[in-house]
Order: sequence, then structure tokens, then C-alpha cells
Amino acid sequence: MEEKKDLEELVQQEEEQAKEAAAAAEQAAEAAKTAAEDAGMSAVEKMIEAQKNPHHLVRSSVSNKIEDTELPEETMADFEAQINASFVKVDPSNVRTGTDVNANSLSWEKLKNMMEDETVITGEITETTKGGAIMVVEGVRGFIPSSRLSLTFVEKPEDYLNRTISVRVIEADEEQDRLILSARELLREAEEKKRKERMNAFHVGDIVSGTVESIRDYGAFVKLAEGISGLLHISQISAARVKNVRAVLKEGQEVTCRITKVEDGKISLSKRVLEEEQIAREKEDEPKEYSDGGEATTSLGSLLKGLKF
Repeated sequence: MEEKKDLEELVQQEEEQAKEAAAAAEQAAEAAKTAAEDAGMSAVEKMIEAQKNPHHLVRSSVSNKIEDTELPEETMADFEAQINASFVKVDPSNVRTGTDVNANSLSWEKLKNMMEDETVITGEITETTKGGAIMVVEGVRGFIPSSRLSLTFVEKPEDYLNRTISVRVIEADEEQDRLILSARELLREAEEKKRKERMNAFHVGDIVSGTVESIRDYGAFVKLAEGISGLLHISQISAARVKNVRAVLKEGQEVTCRITKVEDGKISLSKRVLEEEQIAREKEDEPKEYSDGGEATTSLGSLLKGLKF
């Protein structure tokens, strides 16, 4: 019986000890929670104080007390914004000026209007890449592909660095932040204008000289001036029949022709006409025998027969 009593007392003691340990743990947890809350409030108070005194000026004992006024209610988002802002410190010596390449809605609207109006833009190439060049227009970095820097493909875009050229906007996509420029169209227009001016120097009936620049089965193209060529059709190469153009003409050969037609920027040439005109002149220059309808000629004996000496 005594052993049973002793066992019950031992169990009871262990239960009481367990309860005491649980109570102690609960008190410790409550104390930790209170300490955390106090620390959080202290941090908030310090932050509020920092906002009131951003330059950390030393206050006198009289003015060091926080006024007993009601502070505006602040949210955690406000605290977060204030904390983030406090991380940024601007050093005036590090301030630099630059160009804002992030254009607003107004800049893109201007660019779209430039594209629709085919506005000519003159600017400087500020960067180059393997595929082209960069020009900043209205604060936006515009790309000029190598195929649009000139009339022909540009192998070395870097040759255009810092060069001032004229371009047009051919694509302005604000959503894709994509601005494409081109100089090729302007160069083509300028070249076509010069070509028309040079074309005005050629008229039907003019005799011109040029160089055979290419040969086709139907004829040959003769270069008359820079950017100006005329077609010498196979039927107009010679007064004699020509079956094979390459048999009578070679590339680089100098030829003289007469202009027979100028229409829609195209010139038609004829070498055959000149040959036929030459043949006609030679026939006209041949001596002719006189005839009155009788004998064509009179011998010297007949002329002397009736004379007496």
C-alpha cells in the first residue's frame, strides 16, 4: 500500500511540475510578444521623429519633448514609401545632365504625324550597330537599318557615326517602343530629280554617243549619261539583219545612234537609221550620165567626121 501511495504522489508531483513549466513558457511568450510590439512602436516613433527632424538637428532640453498633438493616421504603405525614400541621398557633385530617351505620349504622337506627313528629319548618327545606325528623334532612339542608310546596302555602318543625314519615319509603334527611320527614299527621290533634269537634255532626232553597258537577246542598253540609258533594239542595230546581238556588239563598246523616241523616261535608239542615212547620202553623191533621149554617148570619130581641114 505504501508503494502505491508513493507512486501516486510521484505522478502528482510530475503533473504539477509540467503545469508550472507550461505556465512559465506562456509567460515567456507573452513577454517576447510585448517586447516585439514595444520595439516596433519604438521604430515607428523614431521614424516619425526622423520625418520631423530630417537633418538630425540637436534639440534643447526644452524643445526636445514631442508636442502633445494628434498625429495624422499613417498606413504601412506610407511608412514603406518613407523608408524607401530615406535610402536615396543625392550628392550635388554627382548630378549630370542628359537626354531622356523615354519619350512620353506627346513625343510618339509627333512621330506618328511625321510618318503620315512624310516629314524630312535631319539629325546626327549617335550610335552604330552591326545591323545599322541610331538617331535620336523627339527623345526616342530611332533605328536605321543598313539597307536604308544609302541607295545600296552599307557594309560598314560605323562609317556613318557622327554624320548628319536626312531621314523619314517609316514606322512608329509606341506599344513596341519601335521607331524605324530611312534615308533611302529621300536619296532615291533626289536621284530621280537629277535624272529628270538630265533627261531634258535628250530629244528625238539627236545623234548621241554612248557605251554598251549590258546586252540582252532583244537588244542592248547604251549608257548615255550618269543614270541615263537608252535601248538599242535588235532590229535597230544595223541595216543588215542581225540574229545575235552579241555577234555584233560587245559590252564597253562605243556606239553612235540617233534618238528615235523619248517617252515616260525611256529613250529608244537606232544605229540602223544612221546607216541608212549614210547609204542614201552616198547614192546622192554618185556622178550621173547626161541623156537627152537619143544615144547616151558620142564617139570622138563621129564628132570629127564632118569637119574639113
